[in-house]
Amino acid sequence: MCADCGVGLVNQLPPGPELDKPTGIDGPCPPDSDIQFEYILDTFNATDVAVMKCALDAEDIDYWFNGEFAAANLYGSIPMRLMVRSDQAEKTREILKGLDLNISQVTLTGSRNNTSQECADQDEDIPPTEATSAEASAHKRGTGTPSRALKYVLIVVVLLVAFVFYARYRNITHSPEEFYAKGEQSWAEHNPSKARSYYEKALKANPKSDNYHYKIGTTYEMESNLDRALRHYDASIELNPKNTEAYHRRAYVYLKLGNYERAQKEFDKTIGLNPRDPTAYVGRAYLYERMQDYEAALRDYEEAIKLDPLFPGGYLGRGSANEMLGNRNEAVSDFSKVIELEPKNVLDYTYRGHAHSHLGNHRQAIGDFSEVLSSYPRNGYVYYARGRSYLDLKDYRMAMEDCNKALNLDSTLTEAYLCRGTSREKLGDCARAIKDYNKAIEREPNHPGGYNSMAWVLATCADQKQRDGGKALQYAQKAIMLAQKNGGVNLAECYDTLAAAYAETGEFEKAAQMESKAYDLFRPLYEKPKDKADMKERIDAYKNRETFAQWKSKKPKE
Repeated sequence: MCADCGVGLVNQLPPGPELDKPTGIDGPCPPDSDIQFEYILDTFNATDVAVMKCALDAEDIDYWFNGEFAAANLYGSIPMRLMVRSDQAEKTREILKGLDLNISQVTLTGSRNNTSQECADQDEDIPPTEATSAEASAHKRGTGTPSRALKYVLIVVVLLVAFVFYARYRNITHSPEEFYAKGEQSWAEHNPSKARSYYEKALKANPKSDNYHYKIGTTYEMESNLDRALRHYDASIELNPKNTEAYHRRAYVYLKLGNYERAQKEFDKTIGLNPRDPTAYVGRAYLYERMQDYEAALRDYEEAIKLDPLFPGGYLGRGSANEMLGNRNEAVSDFSKVIELEPKNVLDYTYRGHAHSHLGNHRQAIGDFSEVLSSYPRNGYVYYARGRSYLDLKDYRMAMEDCNKALNLDSTLTEAYLCRGTSREKLGDCARAIKDYNKAIEREPNHPGGYNSMAWVLATCADQKQRDGGKALQYAQKAIMLAQKNGGVNLAECYDTLAAAYAETGEFEKAAQMESKAYDLFRPLYEKPKDKADMKERIDAYKNRETFAQWKSKKPKE
């Protein structure tokens, strides 16, 4: 009788359910008298059962657990009894002694005594379920050990499981701010793809963040995936209609897509939201330059400089607009200011070098280009630019040398082929000049420069054998057709060439008309005052039925 609840007690538990006997076994022992199974131990601990199964399977022991599934369903109210083939019982005991089992819940039989009696009479009393402290100590000191490989496998499995849970825990506990910080670090390392992966994790953790959408958009824009960039900028603005940065970048995307009207609206919106931001004015000014509205561009650049007198981008843009408007001295001054504000950015000398070149200060231009090459000796374009200044100084051999260096570094520089061709033409080597012009046309078949240069040498070469008025006329007409398609091309130079081609074919009236048109299209950005004076002289020469070569022969040698 229980002292606490008054319920009657029994001497032993009833036999366990027989759901998990091996096939063909009606009792705890198999029917085949030649194969006897011996009771080894009882346990209430499911973890011990799992450990024992691993150890016994590794040693090819034939065993089964009586009451295993019933114990699971009855929440550990009955023990699970390990039964092993009699001839493997001693080996099993040695194996089990080497395992770290929950001793308080296990009874490990010490010998095979009365085993056969247990099989014959299932009603026999079960050995005591608690081991003495002496038995536990003896169990700990057992000499039997499981396979070392098994131990190592178990350790590795436990470590792997622990690692998986740790990794998941780390993933779960990362805040969106931590992902964002990692994204910013990757962006600073110029790795937009990696940065995007972190921004996307931050967005997943906080899908209402307009800034995370904006950041993802910038990574796509950096990779020229403009459609995806646009989608994220749209999402950012939808979440936060006052995100000026998103409007600003969306304006640049539309500009890159050639949608100038929509780009202007986006820049206007950016300025409307933040009229004190100089970068917004610089962005819109750049758009105006692309639209060839240089006066509007100049106004926006000046507004940016008012807002931030130390902003290099404002002076750089204003210098570019001044150049396009023919304000060359102002352009040189603006580029000098950029160099003053960014003394370590040697590439800024390139802009001032071009401005000096357009102004006719070729020595200063060569100095600026040389400054760039001292830090960037493998910049092919700057070698070409310096070569072009040597060409304007009529130092044709130095021009050829620089163009050769430029093409050795970058064989795709069409301008270098044209510059070298002109140098060879001036040195009287029209045949090799024609080869360079052919190469330029091959490199850029839709650019008018190669066709115009080819037409010029065929119409004006001092060597009469190299002149061909008919071919010159074809190349000149092709150049004008392409120049009219491409904005910002020197049309005056193209019509000047067409006039020379007509004169070479004997069509002097058309030659005079085309030269007059070239004179009217003269722009100070491209030509020098002497060029315009020469055009005026050639109009009269063509009217007097003189070819270009005849007019040239009367001029003093350069």
